[in-house]
Amino acid sequence: MQKIANIAIVIMATCVIVLTGVVVHREFFTGLVASPGMGPIMRHVDHSETLADAGHVFGLATAPIKIVEFADFQCPFCAAAEEPLRSMVQHSQGRVALVYRNYPLTQLHRYALEAAIAAECASDQGRFAAYHDALYHFQDSLGVWTWSKYAQIAAVADTLRLEDCVSHQRTLSKVQRDRAVGDSIHVSATPTFIAGGELFVGMPSDSVWRALLGVDR
Repeated sequence: MQKIANIAIVIMATCVIVLTGVVVHREFFTGLVASPGMGPIMRHVDHSETLADAGHVFGLATAPIKIVEFADFQCPFCAAAEEPLRSMVQHSQGRVALVYRNYPLTQLHRYALEAAIAAECASDQGRFAAYHDALYHFQDSLGVWTWSKYAQIAAVADTLRLEDCVSHQRTLSKVQRDRAVGDSIHVSATPTFIAGGELFVGMPSDSVWRALLGVDR
């Protein structure tokens, strides 16, 4: 009996190791990025300036430097990137703006697509930024809270209208548009940033941002 128990323990431990490996691979290599300590993947993107022609702008629309972000509301690394990005925009004295575009990783995150649809529904009432912030700030509650709960936090005027918009997927085409643009430049992970003609998978370091944008963060 003791031998059987020992075998069972070994099998269980092996399963835990294998499962951990699967989760790490899935999180870091199938749609998300590795830890901030690892350098981002970088490559050149032709005609990148056109990517900022659509999306949601944080900062001045007239800013000479625009960072385009393809992100997923259920991506933890996207949530972690928001505060430093907004800080950089805020302290750039109007030189830098962030353009947010949806890229829900539907194969990985169950609520990402509907969250993007809900954010676009909030945009229809002029509350995208606030809804965006609520989704990231309370990311752990995705799938638990209703979309109208997020709408209340974001001060969306008509929560019933938003719920109806989400349930009928009225803004799906906007999300699909962003996704198609991302696919056209081979975005496959979040967060992905495009700035100065360069595409970064993962959050660039402070020194990379400063060198690329010529601003202090």
